Amino acid sequence: MGSIWGNVENDSEDFTGQVRNFVEEGGGKGSAAPRPSRPPANAEERRLHVVFTYLRGADNYFKKAEFAADVLNGEFGVKNELLARLMMGPREFEDVLKDPRDIIPPLIELLNNKEVDIRVKVAQVFAERGDERVLFGMYTGLNEEAYWARYSFSMALAKIAGRLDNLEAVSGIHAAMQVCAERNGGISPALLLVKMHLGRLRCPDDDAKGIPSALNKPPLAAPRAAVERPDTTARMFTGKK
Repeated sequence: MGSIWGNVENDSEDFTGQVRNFVEEGGGKGSAAPRPSRPPANAEERRLHVVFTYLRGADNYFKKAEFAADVLNGEFGVKNELLARLMMGPREFEDVLKDPRDIIPPLIELLNNKEVDIRVKVAQVFAERGDERVLFGMYTGLNEEAYWARYSFSMALAKIAGRLDNLEAVSGIHAAMQVCAERNGGISPALLLVKMHLGRLRCPDDDAKGIPSALNKPPLAAPRAAVERPDTTARMFTGKK
């Protein structure tokens, strides 16, 4: 296995056991939690502090773009540029998705951001990139306090799994998500998609058409049940079919 997995030299069962331990022990939970704030130490940090504070509170797109132009242009580094783009809106988010540069390392650092919506947006970018380097960083998201954030990370991991042909990597994703499901629940649709893809990798001769594309579609079972339930209740009281 490549160096992205550290010093793992044993078989895949040993590796998946290490992933389970990583998530069970908090999975780098501290890296996904807010860092303690401190006053800006220099002029650059003060400028960034002012810009990001403004982007959080302002609504006018053009004013935000003008105010943060130097950061958006990369004058304060790629990581701050990407953070500003993620805070701007849907147009800049699409630009990040299509960015031809290798932006994985600075985005991994943004998984430390104190704002959960930024961490979730980073996970969504990773889902479209399908890069193995992000996996252990993504596992930290399975320990998010908010249910919606854990669910977002799990669906992003499911999409990443669907883009990988590395059996060991997909087995690690499956193991991590199993731990999350056992402890926190709420990720069964994503876990099922990873299990399907894992089965395809283990049994390459089986008919597995449609599995990768299925990873890009939202689960349909829950919304359908929510629509049918009120109709069933109405029939009980009215007698209408």
